[in-house]
Amino acid sequence: MQKARGYKLDQRDYALDANCISTDADSAADSPSAGRNSPDRQLLRKMLIAGIALVPLNLIRIFLYRVLLGYDIDYQSRVGMFSYLHLGSCQMRGARIGSFNMIRAKRLIMAPGSFIYRFNRIQDVNVFSLGKESLIRSRNSFIATAPGSTPFKHLENFRTGSRCLITNGHFFDLSDEIRLGDNVTFGGLGSQVWTHGVSVDRVRMQAPVELESHIYLGSRSLIVQGVHIGERVVVGAGTVVSKSLEPGNFYVSTSVERKGPFQDYANHPGVLTHRGNAFLRKNPW
Repeated sequence: MQKARGYKLDQRDYALDANCISTDADSAADSPSAGRNSPDRQLLRKMLIAGIALVPLNLIRIFLYRVLLGYDIDYQSRVGMFSYLHLGSCQMRGARIGSFNMIRAKRLIMAPGSFIYRFNRIQDVNVFSLGKESLIRSRNSFIATAPGSTPFKHLENFRTGSRCLITNGHFFDLSDEIRLGDNVTFGGLGSQVWTHGVSVDRVRMQAPVELESHIYLGSRSLIVQGVHIGERVVVGAGTVVSKSLEPGNFYVSTSVERKGPFQDYANHPGVLTHRGNAFLRKNPW
């Protein structure tokens, strides 16, 4: 387990501060001058980003991203319609973003062959970096903290190596950094990676999560803060990973156990019938 960082939560962490309404993407894209960082200019920029997302031709969209927003996207890349790209900086080389994605990040880096498919949500991330031929399919969430709510905003990064695959419906808590090596697969549906927790005294504890190369995680796996998973590991479906895993092994956190013989509750003497349905209230003690 990696050492956790901690700080005390305060009610002010849940309130919007007038100086923190804009995201880091706003701050990086705008000049430090008061005029350029005004709410009106921020609103205009958001409207411009939304307008470009409605342009029907990919080459024209990329041209507008390059000229009007300064995004470094080559013409071999593709950005689908209706994807909202609110970025401080962007570097795409032969990469693809499908339709209906919402991406808010200070910096987006996509290597050749990488692909963000559809209906993904990337929110308030510092650095989001995909390696060569890495694929994020649909309805995945990568959520960092609200601007101004943490002293560790610069650590809220997501980075992958090459040929990683994240299928559908997974959740990544980016309160701290998540790093994937090469050929890491989140299979099935509904896995979660958490990089923070809160004590009973509301001390927020956080630590990065790192997965090395050649790892497969089954559906609904749960990984908690500070975990490090070695190379060539398979994690079975429904496994809770609360400690670091050694390389070269297969892990599950649950197994099927015999608890007793089959019970025929239909003939239990305590069964009551009410409106055609059978009920049995068991003694909890």
